[in-house]
Amino acid sequence: LRDLEPGRYSLDLDGVRYRVAVERHNATRFYLLYDQTHIKLRQRYFAWLLAGGTVFMALLSAIGGVWLAGRVIAPVTALAGRVRALDPDDLDTGLADDFSQDEVGELARAVEAYRARLRAFIERERVFTADVSHELRTPLTVISGAVEVLLGDPQLQDMQRARLARIDRAVHDMTEISAALLILAREQRTAGPRAAPCGGAEV
Repeated sequence: LRDLEPGRYSLDLDGVRYRVAVERHNATRFYLLYDQTHIKLRQRYFAWLLAGGTVFMALLSAIGGVWLAGRVIAPVTALAGRVRALDPDDLDTGLADDFSQDEVGELARAVEAYRARLRAFIERERVFTADVSHELRTPLTVISGAVEVLLGDPQLQDMQRARLARIDRAVHDMTEISAALLILAREQRTAGPRAAPCGGAEV
């Protein structure tokens, strides 16, 4: 220390880190040594405390975020479960009344409105299909009867008979199509015997 000029220094003395201040007052020199070991230990303690606090706050934030996300998503999950469990034939079940007046409630009302529109569209299509099939049966019956009478005429030529046979086949196909439309319109859901594939026998 005797060789140090006035000022401030950091020195290692006997394995200990010191801060050294040297001052000159008249002909006397003063030396002040401060052991930095406690400061280093305190800095290390605060570093570990900061790291532990950061990890703890990160875990707490993650747990809080998961909990909050569950609380926020719970109404949406409930709405999805309700929509998934809806029966197409259950027309009286409402959704909007079971949810609050927030974004989820608005979504439930939108789903209910879309369901009502879809139900009305299906009903209109069903009525239209039934009406069309019924209206087709009368002219098809008339055409079929007229073709049958004409085919019974012995004076018909072969070409005329062939043309009438084509008309008869077309009328038969249209009759089957109208019958299929009637079945679709009625949406029969009877639990009868299961039919075999086309061309096969009933099982």
